[in-house]
Amino acid sequence: MTKPRPMGRSTARLIPISGVTGKGPACFLLEGGDRRILLDIGVGPDRGAAPDLSAIGRVDAVLLSHAHADHAGGLHLLGAVGNPPVYATDITAAQLPREWSGRLNSLPLSGQIDLFGIKLTTGRSGHAPGGVWLHLGVGNGLFYGGDMSFESELYAIDPPPSAATAVIDASAGLDDTPQADRRSAMRHLLRQGDALLPVPAAGRGPEIALFVVEEICRKPSLCPELRETVANLCGPWRDTLRAGTADRLSFLLAMAGAVEHRWPGPRGVVIAANVMADAGASARLLPGWLDRRDGAIVLSGYVPDDTPVGRVKGMGRAEVAGWNVHPRISDNARLLSALGARTAIPAFNGRVPRCDWEAAFAPAGLALGDVPV
Repeated sequence: MTKPRPMGRSTARLIPISGVTGKGPACFLLEGGDRRILLDIGVGPDRGAAPDLSAIGRVDAVLLSHAHADHAGGLHLLGAVGNPPVYATDITAAQLPREWSGRLNSLPLSGQIDLFGIKLTTGRSGHAPGGVWLHLGVGNGLFYGGDMSFESELYAIDPPPSAATAVIDASAGLDDTPQADRRSAMRHLLRQGDALLPVPAAGRGPEIALFVVEEICRKPSLCPELRETVANLCGPWRDTLRAGTADRLSFLLAMAGAVEHRWPGPRGVVIAANVMADAGASARLLPGWLDRRDGAIVLSGYVPDDTPVGRVKGMGRAEVAGWNVHPRISDNARLLSALGARTAIPAFNGRVPRCDWEAAFAPAGLALGDVPV
């Protein structure tokens, strides 16, 4: 039997399976030297969205950037690609369903491993607990950002090494609104009155809760899932945080109120998972909140139209106060410059015309399909 050749520095090719032409699930195939590696395997965020794996064939490994469903929710599809080993940080693994969490191979939060002769470097991505960017030592370097944030006051971000080819988180498109302006808008909405905020518990939820305590000086009520996330961030997940923030989260946990499992629940600022309100505490609270005339429903990120919060938004019943959990266009331009990237692949946003991407990312060239690495 012929032994597979390692990729190493040999010519490789990156093939976007899903995630380039719109706000679709993340899934990219890297192949070369008889080795084939999937970068993320997500589903959603729009209902029913999944990568088409029917023509891919067997792969040797799957690398997960973080635990959010649009990056890691497709693990049930692994049979279509030969049930390869899956790699993720221990913090990411702890957030996945139990049938997967004990079967994953460990990635460092910030470090290096050898994978099939490839030097795989990881660093914290600033987006979610346990989230990392991936740098693979193939060709002249491949950088895969997954989801990133350069403005989080909670989650740490590490600088990556140089890479000629970069898959960047372009979820925010050409938006360059700074987080300071986002915080000002949120402060205006939450300074007084009651408000329900459906959030991802293992994402911007803890950061918004910390903002409510420290900048608005209000006592938020947190759902059990969010309280569990904050407790983990204060303990076993604290390495994913910026220095000094674990103590601030401990104070948040000590003074925050609890969300009841039934309506009417608490008054004031209520922060509840999940972000779509199709399950969890937010799903239980939303119907009663809609009947109220004295309570706002505040959305802080992308919501598909065919979800409960999407329908509430369509009714004009929700307030929108975005929270930067993805790079601004200026962040991505600086990232590409720091990487020394010659080719940029904008992921997770298909609404921006090609000419605008080209102008924003020059002098790096643009790729929207297969690209040699």
